[in-house]
Order: sequence, then C-alpha cells, then structure tokens
Amino acid sequence: DITDDGFNVWFDSNLHDFICRQSKYIPFSIDAIGDIDPYADVIIPKENVSEIIEVCELLLKCEYLHEYEDYDEAIEILQETIEIAKEALALNVGLVSSGD
Repeated sequence: DITDDGFNVWFDSNLHDFICRQSKYIPFSIDAIGDIDPYADVIIPKENVSEIIEVCELLLKCEYLHEYEDYDEAIEILQETIEIAKEALALNVGLVSSGD
C-alpha cells in the first residue's frame, strides 16, 4: 500500500546528477542511488533500502560533496534520506521514488 500522507524527501535531481558524475572518483558503489531514475516513478524493494542507507552514510563521510554547489542542501537531503530509509526498515517496507 502506498499513501501520500507518509514521510517524504525531496532528492534534488541536480544532486543525483552530481553524485552520478562523481561516481568514477568515489571509491565505493553508488548504484543503490545512481540506478534510481529521477524522472520516473520507481519502486524500491525493502531488500534494497539498507543499501540506500549505506550509500548515503558513505557519501556523508567522503570529500566529494564539498564540490557540490549547495553543500548544506546535499547534507540535509542525504540525512533525510537516511531517516526515511531507516523508518522504512523499521516498518519492513520499501520506498517509492516519484520522478519529476
């Protein structure tokens, strides 16, 4: 069941594009985020939610985000994504990415 009254995060497509462009320099796989099409509606199975948390946490620790045009916004988006993903894990559900 999908409802509109649940938690949500606005993951800016510019940040997504930036992370994907930086992937060749990042020493870990960003596929859990990079494979999500920011322009399409995507169902993320509950089995993949922990990978999203891991990638977001690793991105927060690496230096590459300092080059993003709005570093503070990037940090906030990644932290909120971690929160919503942890909530999904606690509820044993997946996530939905609504494209532009």
